[in-house]
Amino acid sequence: MVSQQTVSVQVERPTKGVWLTAEQNPDLLWSDNMLDLFPDQPRRLHVSGLRGQTLHADWLHS
Repeated sequence: MVSQQTVSVQVERPTKGVWLTAEQNPDLLWSDNMLDLFPDQPRRLHVSGLRGQTLHADWLHS
């Protein structure tokens, strides 16, 4: 879910090393990135320069 300058991220299973990017602007400024996430614990991030861009999430695969 994306709203103005705040992004809320949540997962269904524990996920390590989540990295958010936007192809249109790889130089976004994040309050945090490279996240370890757990179910039922959504994280809210602040981002500068988002302006309605589509986000892409990658994570460490084992």
